[in-house]
Amino acid sequence: MRRGRHFYDPLTGLSESGLVQDRLDQCLARLQPSNGGVGVLFMDLDDFKAINDGKGHRAGDELLVAVSSRLQEMVHGDETWPRIGW
Repeated sequence: MRRGRHFYDPLTGLSESGLVQDRLDQCLARLQPSNGGVGVLFMDLDDFKAINDGKGHRAGDELLVAVSSRLQEMVHGDETWPRIGW
């Protein structure tokens, strides 16, 4: 899915790594020693592979959609919640 010039994950609607890199670049370019910092948080779903393998990919997709929905409800201002899958 494409919105503007950035790509979004078709399953969850969360942004993908291109937008994350762009946002980090913008934040770091604006960063001044006197005005604070930038925070980055990485989250992982423990044993996600076991869910996919044991319950099937549909169950894994449902879990990703549920988690992403909750994360999107918590977005404030210029925060970005991406999905970066490895």
